[in-house]
Formats: sequence, structure tokens, C-alpha cells
Amino acid sequence: MNLLTEEEIKSIAKKRGFNKVLKWRWEEFSDKAIGHLGDHIKLFLDVEGNGTSLTLNLFVKCMPRSDEWKAEYIKELGFFNKEYVMLSQLFNNFENGTGYRKWRPELLFIKENIFVFENVSFDGYVIPLQEDTMSFEELKASVETLARFHAQSYIYEERKSKELGRPYRIWEDYSEYLQECTFQTDWRDTGRNAAMDYLKIYSKYKSEPNFNRYIDSIVPGLFTKGLELMQPSKEYRNAVVHRDLWSNNILIKKERISPPHVLIVDFQTVIYTSPLLDLSSLIYFNTTRGDRDILTDDFIEVYYTVLSEELEASGIDVNSVLEKASLRDAYEKSRLFAITQAALITPVIAMTKEKCEAIFFNPESVRRLNVETRSQELIDVAKEDENYKARVTELLDEIVERYVFPKPSTSNAAKANMVKEMHLFDKEAFFYSVIKENIEVPGIKPWAARLITALNDAMVFEDLNAKQYKLRNKFARFDMAHTLQALKTLARWHACSMIYEEKKSKENGANYKINDEYEKSLDKGGYHLSSEWFYQCMMGALEAMKSLSDYNEADINSIESRWQDVWSTALSLSDYSPHQKNVICHRDLWNNNVMFHYKDDKDPSEPDDCVLVDFQAIRYQPPAGDVMLLLCCNLDPKFREENLDTFLNFYYEELGKILDEYNVEIKEVMSKTEFLTSAEEQRQWGLIVCACLIPQFWIDDDLTTKIFCDNEQFDEILSKNKGLFIKKMMRENSDYKQKITKICHKTALPEWSPKAATGIQFLGAFSALCDGYRILLTQI
Repeated sequence: MNLLTEEEIKSIAKKRGFNKVLKWRWEEFSDKAIGHLGDHIKLFLDVEGNGTSLTLNLFVKCMPRSDEWKAEYIKELGFFNKEYVMLSQLFNNFENGTGYRKWRPELLFIKENIFVFENVSFDGYVIPLQEDTMSFEELKASVETLARFHAQSYIYEERKSKELGRPYRIWEDYSEYLQECTFQTDWRDTGRNAAMDYLKIYSKYKSEPNFNRYIDSIVPGLFTKGLELMQPSKEYRNAVVHRDLWSNNILIKKERISPPHVLIVDFQTVIYTSPLLDLSSLIYFNTTRGDRDILTDDFIEVYYTVLSEELEASGIDVNSVLEKASLRDAYEKSRLFAITQAALITPVIAMTKEKCEAIFFNPESVRRLNVETRSQELIDVAKEDENYKARVTELLDEIVERYVFPKPSTSNAAKANMVKEMHLFDKEAFFYSVIKENIEVPGIKPWAARLITALNDAMVFEDLNAKQYKLRNKFARFDMAHTLQALKTLARWHACSMIYEEKKSKENGANYKINDEYEKSLDKGGYHLSSEWFYQCMMGALEAMKSLSDYNEADINSIESRWQDVWSTALSLSDYSPHQKNVICHRDLWNNNVMFHYKDDKDPSEPDDCVLVDFQAIRYQPPAGDVMLLLCCNLDPKFREENLDTFLNFYYEELGKILDEYNVEIKEVMSKTEFLTSAEEQRQWGLIVCACLIPQFWIDDDLTTKIFCDNEQFDEILSKNKGLFIKKMMRENSDYKQKITKICHKTALPEWSPKAATGIQFLGAFSALCDGYRILLTQI
């Protein structure tokens, strides 16, 4: 075996402090399964120096020597070249540390296809048993080492930035070697197909109606999104990520009196992306579902603690790299990568070493198993090995549970009952699967998320977060840029109804209205006087106003006597109008149902797109109802009124441009005078919806979770006594009450007279009340 020249052998000995090599020999590892992407060999050097003679025990990694197809395949994928560049160039800038801070074995010699390392097995490091998951202590030690590895990316980038006098990122110099191969995905596709075929045989959900169809339609998209997540993140600070932290790439040294220590090996699949992809996949590769559910938060905490220590030792504030508050969110966003990557890896590594060698190290079948199909082999192993079957089925069924048949929360019966009674879920499912499919117009930019599939009790959508769409802070009112972008989207959404009706009218030779065909699915929902939810909204607003007011008893009685009429009139405005143009309206356009995309992901001041979500309240009514609802729910009242003409004109012009592209003349569909008149009328509808939604939604997230995720409180507030809830919120803070009173009297209605005031004026006062409500809650 002539992998190294005599001079190369001598240079290795010299690096270890020995000038003379007496002889050397090579020895194959008996365990072939330790080297899936290369050959691993032992190298023994008999050396002398400084009066000492001994045998150096070294570890060598090289390209496969007896499997020509695998060698060529690895070469095509660039795996060895990646690791060669990392070890010979980039990692020279990374501190490896000593003792417990060491994160990889020492490299002694390197050339393009041969790497020589210290053999750390000599020091007691071993590979965990691949068919078993790791213990808590083993995984904790792995997480600690992972954090030290990631810290080196940030330390190097910060040091280099100071040297250059500008921000520096590793991607600048090493992007060629730190990206996933996207043109050669045969191995991934084969693994994905094997997971799908396996599920059709062993999933506990396989008896669900249309199970195979759902697997075929949903799962491929999940793996595609997992692949997309391997690109550099635009949201989080990137690092060099290992990407392949299953048991064979982890070496553990167990100590009697101290915690275990871990080294990481095999950097041939590295990428530059969010470091949480490494953490999440490490956890998914090496744990059971039960362990993940219990221990993930602990591992996230361990990771952050060690990362902080490493960075602080180099004078770097961890918050400038990765804020702790965003860590859990980053983990959740990385989960899809972790679970799909585990679905590719775990079915291969969970089998015994003997079975793995027999299947995957046979030169005659290696090509077929890697790039054509390995489905039957995995299915057969599961038939023979119950432990294998249990581990693989549990993992793959988690994909089914999270993404194919996600279960709605059953912990809040009151919320579930409300959704059921109002037919909110059925309404939205029918809209997405039938109405939206019909009214969407080719060429019009999307105004809603794409539905992947609708099930009996769940809907699966494309991930807008992965496409960089974001919700605004619900306490921050829309500014000019966000308002105009939202109105653009609203115009696209409404235009589809108008274009579809014009098209159908021509086809039928008669006037066609969407409502004629879909009236049952475009019902009032919760917006009617007999709805307990609406009644509580109405009476809660009244109680809030009465408790704030310093009006005399006669004034309050006058207000109370007309209160229901005002709200009832507003409700009638949300019905089909025989005298105005009608479209399908969203009717729930508060902050959390409007998502924005930005030109620069780090600058949320310039949105370049917007989409709407949650179409549970749709109804056929004048489009001005949606426009005024959007403006009332999301804008500061003063800003809204000062710019109302601008907003209404902008919407109308945008709608006209879209219709014109499809040969529909807006003046023939809805004149500008008609629209502006309707907008003034629909102001009352917008204020009513604002009064319904704002008191319960403009609460900080922790309090919202505490209140509205509790079954009893949810039922009490939304179905029994909302007024008590609002008054309690005001009573507990005197500053709040004072501010609300000031806003109501001095800002909204400086010359309030109950006898002269219109319903709209009064609702304007309540809209201002809601502003005060927001101000208080941002201070609590």
C-alpha cells in the first residue's frame, strides 16, 4: 500500500517530534461501516528521537480504493475537496483549543485525497453505537463541542473585520466550498422516496383516508424546503455548519470522575448557514421523540451558554451574534431541515453494522442504493428488526404528525367550540380548495399563501416565514409604506373577484355574481346580533365606555338606548349590497393577518410585497368595507384621517390598473364616486370591527397566551362577560384610565353631545379608546 511517500511519512514523524522513522505499516479497520464517504485506515510508524523509540498510532482517511463508482460519485459531489479546503485553509484560522475546549482531532498531514490525523481512539475516544440513540450526557457533551466549533466562525469573522476595517464574512472567500450541491440530488431523492415508501407500509396513520395521496403530494415539498434551508440565512448570523452530525461523526471519551468529552470529525458536507441547523439535526439524528420533547430546551440552553463563554473569552458580546430571545425561534425554523435530513440518514444508520455493511458496502449494489432506490432494503430490515422498525417509524411518523396530519389543539375546548359553531375552519378550507382555485387570475401576483392540502381538521400551507414574509409588531401602527403595500395587495385580491365575474358573465351570456354560486360559504360568520361572540364585543365596548365616562346618568342612558342600533347598522353594511359593486371581502384585516416582505430583510421600513392570511370571515360585500376595515384597525386615527383621500385614491387607481390589464373598465364596474361614497358609509363597519378586535388582540403576547389559551378564561371573556375583562384591564392601572379618558374627551370628541352625536362619532371615540389601550399595554 503506497498512499504516502517516504518523505511524507518522515514529515509526519517530524511533526510529532521524531527525526527517524524505522518502519511503517498500514492496517485496515475491521469495521467498514465507519466510512460511508471514504476509506479509513490505521497507520503505524515506528520512530526514534531524543533517545526515545515508540510506535505512533495514526488515523488516515482517503478516497475509496476498491469501489470505483463510489470514488467517482464522491469526487463529483466535491466532498473530499470541501474537507481538504476546510482542513488545509479555513480551519488554520480557527483555534482548536486544548483539553475540554478541543473540538476536532489534530491534523498531521494533508494532501488532496489523503488526510492523516492523530488516532484519538488511542486516548479513549470511541464512536457511539450507531443503532442506538445517545444518552443525555453524551448529547450534552456533543452540544458543548458544537458550540465551540461554531464560535470559531464568529471569532474569525470579527477578527478579520477589525483587520479590514469593515464587516467580513467567511462566505466572501469560501462560498464555493460552503454551499450544498443542488445539481446532484439523486441521493437525497432516493432517500426521500424510501421514506415515503416506508411510511406507506409502516406508518400508524396509513389507514387514514387518502394517506398515500397526501404523502405523495406533501412530503416531496418538505424535502425541497429542507434543502432550501441550507442556503445562507438572511435572518440569522451564519456560521460554518457541519451538517452531518450523526453518531459516526462524533467521537466520545467517557471519564470516570468528569463528564464525557466529544470531538467532531468528517467536515466534508460543510455549509454556511444558520448554526441552529447543526443543533437541531444533531438532536434529531441521535434522540428518540420522547427525549427530544423533554430535553430540547435544555440542549438549547447548553448551546447558548457555551457559545457565550467562547465568544466572551475573545471579547465578543454574544448578543451581537445571536440573541438568546431569538434562539428558540431559530431552532423551530431549522426543524424542517433537521427532520427531513434525519429521514434520509436515520434509516441507514439505525440498522446493525453487520446489516449496514452487507447492504451499503457491496460494490455491485452501491450505485442502485445511492441514486436509484433503497426502499425495499429499508422495508425488509424493518420486517426483521423490531428495534430498527420502532426507531425509524417513530421518526417518519413525526413528519406525518407535524406536516401531513397536523392535529389542531384540543386543549381549549371553548376555542374549538367557537370555531366549530361559526364554521370558521370549514369556511376557510372551502375557500382555499374551491373558491380561490376558481377566482385566481393567471398573471396577478399572489395575494395569499398557497394551500398544499386540506384535511378534515387541518390545512397545510406553504411556509411564508421560510419565504421571508413577516408580521409587524402588533403594537406598531402601519406607516405610509406599509399601508400602501397592503392596499396594493387588497386591490389584487378584490380584482380577482371582479375579473372572474366579468369572465363568467360573458361565458353565460347573463350577469353573474359569485354570491349566487357560493352564498352558503360566504355567510355572516360571527358578525350577527344573535352571535354570543358579537354580543360580548358590543356589550364589552359599552361597559368600557361607561366606566371611562364622566357623563351624567342621562347622557349614558341616551348612549345606551341607541348603542345596539349603531352596531346593528354597521352589521348591515357587511351584507351584499344590491346598489353597489360587491366582491369577496376578507373582513379580518388586523395586523396578524397581513404579512410583509422586505427589500432588505434587515430593514423593515421598506416592504416590497404583502400577502393576506386567515380567510375565515370572508363575505360578499362592497370592497370599501375591506379598505376601511384595514385603515381603521391598523392606522393611528389622526394619521388615517389626514391621509384618507390619498389611501382611497391609491387603492382605486391600483384596482383600475389591474382591471385594465384584463380588459375590464373600472368605471363600468365601480365609478370612483360610487367607491368614495361607499368608503364613507363603510367607515362605520370598519370602526365596529376595530372595536370588536382591538381590546382582545392588543395585549402583549405573554398575557395573550395566559388568558386566551386558558379554556375557562377564553370562554368567560368571549362568550360571557367581555366587559368585565376590559374594565378589569383598565381598573388595574390608574394611568391607563386617565389616558383613555383624555383621548376620548380631548382627541376624539372635543364637543361631545350625546343627543347630537352620530353613531360614527361615538365609534370614533371608542377607536381612540383602543389606542389608549395599546399605549397602556406596551407599558405593562
